Amino acid sequence: MSLKTEPSPWRDSRFRVFAAGNLANNLGEGMYGFALPLLVLSYTGSLATMALLVAVSPLVITIAGPFLGHVVDRYGSRVLVVPGLLLQLCASLALNFALLGGPAPVWSLYVAEALVQIGAVSYRAGWLAGIPAMFPDSTGRSRGSLTVLFQTSLILGPALASLLVGPLGYTGLLWLNSATFLAPLVVWFLGVNPVAGQKRYRSAPVSFAESLRAGLRIFSRGEKMGTLLLLMVPASFTFSTGTTALFVFLARDVLDASPSSIGVALAVANVGGLTGALITAEIPRWKIRTVTVLGLASAGGGLLLIASGVGLVAATAALTLFFICENVIAVATEMEMFSSVPPELIGRATGMWRLATGLPTAAAPSVIAFLGGFLGPRAIFVVLAVVAVVPLAWLLSHRSALRYENPDTGAPAGPAAPDAPGDGSPGTAREVSPRDGSPAGSFTEHPDASGRG
Repeated sequence: MSLKTEPSPWRDSRFRVFAAGNLANNLGEGMYGFALPLLVLSYTGSLATMALLVAVSPLVITIAGPFLGHVVDRYGSRVLVVPGLLLQLCASLALNFALLGGPAPVWSLYVAEALVQIGAVSYRAGWLAGIPAMFPDSTGRSRGSLTVLFQTSLILGPALASLLVGPLGYTGLLWLNSATFLAPLVVWFLGVNPVAGQKRYRSAPVSFAESLRAGLRIFSRGEKMGTLLLLMVPASFTFSTGTTALFVFLARDVLDASPSSIGVALAVANVGGLTGALITAEIPRWKIRTVTVLGLASAGGGLLLIASGVGLVAATAALTLFFICENVIAVATEMEMFSSVPPELIGRATGMWRLATGLPTAAAPSVIAFLGGFLGPRAIFVVLAVVAVVPLAWLLSHRSALRYENPDTGAPAGPAAPDAPGDGSPGTAREVSPRDGSPAGSFTEHPDASGRG
């Protein structure tokens, strides 16, 4: 089923319950991400300690992705979701109780933060891999809608925290965050979980190395997913917090903008980006090739406009265009992955995607800071624009790279035969192997094929 023909997931009451639980948890994590670094800064007075604590989260998410993808594809979401949430809850409660007696040792803050983030990445990996089993008729659009909700929480979470920090204090926000871990647990035990559905396509026992090779074939044999990854690795470098920080520096030191003006500029850009993501998720009318080509080209144009020496108003408009492109591309590629990758491989595909795109995202702020030693902010914006658009030259020379593919073979999909087994939508029928009933040409591992059965 293509994204254009998938029904809206919001019509499904189970999806609404699932989304509500995830949104509550994400808002709590947004408040936690606001409160903990500032609490650490107030205790230690060390910016380096605070920055190192903030770096724990993306590092855990990036490194753990492929391993957790292997685990969830092999054993199902049940081994990650509830244990991950309980680990988060216990670690956060331990931190909260430790803080009741006053400032806690710095090492205990790092340990608690690492445990919270390990639980978080486990929980998310389990939930994401369960989307095809829970919402098989709208897998891609479900992923898009959840991505929009997550991006919404990134804006609303810190905003709520700034309103509540006065009456509750930093420790009060941490207690409130602990309570939000209960929301997805309630959703799970209400029966909105993928346990039953995942039994249909759980992968056979293979080694970790063989399991990862099967996941890699999604990107090496499937030209569309491989092309998207090729485009998104350099784009992820550009779509990092380093670009936003560079804009703040330019606005303050070059354009002499006031802090309130900079805050308004960032708010306008965030609202624009969220609007673009919402439209992409709820009205999936554009082909992925159109989204990526126009999105990356427009993002590069926005960065060049900022670099051209315009004033704050025009720079804000350019940053808003950049944020719109970033969010549109992020949502579109996530939807494309979940609608194209076989369910039995979605955990590994997602984990490898996170690893490949997470490394440049994590490295970007440090690289931008290094470039700042001998380049001005406008010159760095030019460099970022070039990084974003250079891969388009390759794409334009391989015009068929983002065509629709059969999700099982990576080959161009032709029209389905009228009586072909499948979901009835054009180009998605699967040929069934008479030996084991699995899709012919599938990437799924089988014990007899791997020599381990």
